[in-house]
Amino acid sequence: MKKRIIAGALAGIVCITLFSGCGNKTETQAGKEVKTKEIKIAESSEVSESDINEKSSNDEGDVIHLDFSDSNFGENINSDDSEDIKKEVSSEGVTEAVTEESKSDETIEEQVIFDQGGLRITAKGLEKSGWNGPCLNVLIENESDEDVLIMAKSLSINGYMVSVKDSPYVLKGQKTYSAITFSDKEMEKLGISSIADIEFNLNVLNPSTYLEIFDPSLVRIKTSLADSYDYEFDDTGKVAFDEDGVKIVIKGLGEEDSAIFGKEFIKVYIENTTEKNLTTQLRNTTINGIKIDPTFSTEVTPGKHSISAIYFLSTDLYDNNINEIKEAEFRFHIYETNNLFSDNIIESKMIKITF
Repeated sequence: MKKRIIAGALAGIVCITLFSGCGNKTETQAGKEVKTKEIKIAESSEVSESDINEKSSNDEGDVIHLDFSDSNFGENINSDDSEDIKKEVSSEGVTEAVTEESKSDETIEEQVIFDQGGLRITAKGLEKSGWNGPCLNVLIENESDEDVLIMAKSLSINGYMVSVKDSPYVLKGQKTYSAITFSDKEMEKLGISSIADIEFNLNVLNPSTYLEIFDPSLVRIKTSLADSYDYEFDDTGKVAFDEDGVKIVIKGLGEEDSAIFGKEFIKVYIENTTEKNLTTQLRNTTINGIKIDPTFSTEVTPGKHSISAIYFLSTDLYDNNINEIKEAEFRFHIYETNNLFSDNIIESKMIKITF
């Protein structure tokens, strides 16, 4: 993992961040006052842990400034003077690691991953070039008295969160071969060409009511590459938040043609070292000083990582005459994914980014 030392000047005064909470405490210091330093970051440096945790005696200032205007990240990623960066970072800002493992055909041992109430699911093997994308082939034997919908939620591959494309549907009394298919587009952006491990929550639902028939079951599958795989996570960029077991890095601007969203989006790395499933959203978002609602809600399970994107509807950008993202401002809102009523909510300081 790449770690860099702060090269920029530190400016700013302290703010007070409140972590609301009562009852049981997890990673959050519930009800305590936390003071952090306002930070101005230059170039492609990161904030060290000591800088994040340093306290100040002044309570003015409540914005963290991140300046990409003179860095080699974001829109400058493909410029001629960023050749060294291009060798390390793809167009999505993710390290592409070419290893011997990436040339191998990884395999898994056939294994039963679920066996309850007459429903038995067996992982049969991996298929890297399935017609709908890379997938885990499964045999589903439904001897229960209900039709079932099988969903793989909160899935990660090699420690990165990856979306699932489809969910098998099986009638009662039916036996079928099916597949849990991964997003090949996301895997490509993450630079995942080899699979060392897969982890997900297996949910069995009633297809009519979408209510759970059985409690979710955590599934972990290791491939033949697991013991030799070199796990690396690209946290390069500018640190916007690093507290309470959550690290968030702004990686710059990306571009992507879309019929729904604007061409530009903001790339974000999230790392969750807590023991809770956490979802990160945005609050109080403005683009170029104009209030715009973002499309961003990212779940990261314990010990896992994510590289995702903050999108904006093209119609909203057009209506507000925004042709280019020059400045973005927002705060992060982080909560327990499976406990909407938890008081353990983290609110970051306002983050102001200049591109």
